[in-house]
Amino acid sequence: MSSPLVSERYFFGRNELVQQLLRKASVLHQNIGVFGLRKTGKTSVIFAIKRMLESQSILSEYFDCQNPGIQGARWWQVLGNISTKLQESVKNTFNKKIDIIGRYSPDTAGTAFSADIQTLLKTANLNHISILMDEIEWITPQISGLLGRHWDDDFIPFWQTIRATHQETQGKLTFLVAGVNPLCVQRSHFGILPNPIFQLAIPHYLESFSTMAVREMVRTIGRYAGLKFDESTYDYLQRTYGGH
Repeated sequence: MSSPLVSERYFFGRNELVQQLLRKASVLHQNIGVFGLRKTGKTSVIFAIKRMLESQSILSEYFDCQNPGIQGARWWQVLGNISTKLQESVKNTFNKKIDIIGRYSPDTAGTAFSADIQTLLKTANLNHISILMDEIEWITPQISGLLGRHWDDDFIPFWQTIRATHQETQGKLTFLVAGVNPLCVQRSHFGILPNPIFQLAIPHYLESFSTMAVREMVRTIGRYAGLKFDESTYDYLQRTYGGH
């Protein structure tokens, strides 16, 4: 009930959305935004997309921006952490050890990150790398909180680097951002500086389950306990709880 779903067994009601987003990421090489209220299944959707990307041999990594290691770090340190984690994934998934630059500073992070991504793509013979960044509001200017106050300044160079790498790799590096607040992709400027990912990741909003999706979910889960439900149950659950 309280944790994101990490397998297909209990994943219901979002398959059409996941397929739509998967096509945008894997086929069209577009960037994605997924937003919705808390406890509506955003992270479960991200994990579903991650599973499907990996089934297509696309390297993907999940990052929780609420983690103090990301929220409290500076922009160049987060880029270095992303690069290192992708390197480890290549080693674990494809059994290939690839040397990357691994030395990030405010002066070198932009070129180092792009070089590392291109090295991983070429040496591991990858067609696509996807970065999945959840709880994005924790590194978004003006709403990041006390620990993330420096993102008022760090947001622009961080996303300038990722956007530039996306373009330099001809879309072979893409990103997904998810959270409650879509400010990071809706605001055209932060201060006097243009937002690098404004309209680069079109936001998708999670809607309530349909009655049919509620019916499928309740019947499937109830079957494990030998329970049967009256048909009126599904309309009631959808009306009362939005089906989730």
